[in-house]
Amino acid sequence: SRRVSLLSVLDPETARVHPGAARAARVPWMRNLKAEVARIRADVMRDNEAGLRTRFMFIYVGHGNVDTRGEGYINLQDSRLGRGQLFKDVIDAVPAGVIHLIIDACKSFFLVSRGPDQWQDDRAGRSYGAEIRAFLAQDTLRARPHVGAILSTSGDEEVHEWSALRSGVFSHQLRSALSGGADINGDGRVEYSEVGAFIAAANHRVTHQRA
Repeated sequence: SRRVSLLSVLDPETARVHPGAARAARVPWMRNLKAEVARIRADVMRDNEAGLRTRFMFIYVGHGNVDTRGEGYINLQDSRLGRGQLFKDVIDAVPAGVIHLIIDACKSFFLVSRGPDQWQDDRAGRSYGAEIRAFLAQDTLRARPHVGAILSTSGDEEVHEWSALRSGVFSHQLRSALSGGADINGDGRVEYSEVGAFIAAANHRVTHQRA
């Protein structure tokens, strides 16, 4: 990629192992995230105008949870980034032809979906069909076919780290998949279906979640 932005606070050991990342990293404050998204947006718009194919990848590895309203969020250094703000200020802000969203956090499912138990019928005089269309047009992926998502959870679940891997277990498995381990047909491309199959196979025999 021509532009890679890294927002992270690296611990001393990570900074020693990855000095280049340590030099490039900016503190993941909300203002820094918005500034990086604005710069990426400008680059993508220029490439779109030049007739180039554009792709944008947003990766988050860290802590996540669900608030009292059932909205998923992830933690920045100074604030939370909720589902609605993620769609408004990140996904919809970058007009790329294809967007890849990767989230490794507890309860990451709720960052892109309300879930079946989160629907509230507030019809306000409109028809049920109109309410459904309005719901789907808001902060979900269904109205955005150009956005693909790889999430560490499929519901109200936690994710785990492992010191032997120096990372989250899901992130390690995903890196293995994207490094070529998931390229089942050997065509040099890793598709979403191949990633899904790889992750499923890697965890198929794990019977205890904390293992």
